[in-house]
Amino acid sequence: DPRQIPPSPDTAMQTRIDTIGQALVPAYQRALSNSDPSKIPFRFQLVEQKYAANRIDRPNGTILVPRDVVARLQNDDQIAAYLADGVAAILEKQQLRDAVEKRLLTAGEIGGIGWIAPSFWAADKKEDLERTEKAQRIRVSFALLHDAGYNLAEAPKGWRLWTAKKPKAHDEEMSDEAIYAYVFFGSTWRNTSRQ
Repeated sequence: DPRQIPPSPDTAMQTRIDTIGQALVPAYQRALSNSDPSKIPFRFQLVEQKYAANRIDRPNGTILVPRDVVARLQNDDQIAAYLADGVAAILEKQQLRDAVEKRLLTAGEIGGIGWIAPSFWAADKKEDLERTEKAQRIRVSFALLHDAGYNLAEAPKGWRLWTAKKPKAHDEEMSDEAIYAYVFFGSTWRNTSRQ
């Protein structure tokens, strides 16, 4: 609803977001015909919204990007990391939704434990799957950034900036996602990053 989350009037930033975002869309997605049901028509919309680290990633390919978040980021490489995270979330969403449903169904089928134990088990498994989903999303994001030619060394810095609770707090504890991004970059991509 554009009344709740209005589009930003900043046309220059919107153009910048579109350019960066479209470069991140995987080649296989761009190659699909518009009539293919597996094609996702990615669209990046800059919106006026009080700061929220979480974009709104819609299954239809629309990614709502708060202007305040983009203002926190220091360069196009960090903006690309933020958008790649959204593209990865949409690409991974259906597969993980199916996995969660299968795990919850399995939990409900456990017999003889009582009705409370399966619900705790299901909640625990759902939390595990959410952590797995975040890690997978970060891994896919790095691959998208690499394929589009962005500086991977800036991605973990971006994660730290957009997940921080206070924009200018340098001593704030990093989020789990930012920590994972640093670890994954250091262990997997460090030697392939542009300097």
